[in-house]
Amino acid sequence: MVAYCQEVRQLEEKFDSLELNHILRRLNEAVDTLAKMASSRQPIPSGIFASD
Repeated sequence: MVAYCQEVRQLEEKFDSLELNHILRRLNEAVDTLAKMASSRQPIPSGIFASD
């Protein structure tokens, strides 16, 4: 997560505004489920992303 934050901070000047909020996985069940699926290479169910 630190590496992602550092990368975003390097790009920060390219945006008019930026807000980062770190939400613990245990407090965000949907993201936790998707992260577990991704780490086990399970397919993402349809309807998760708006472009589906």
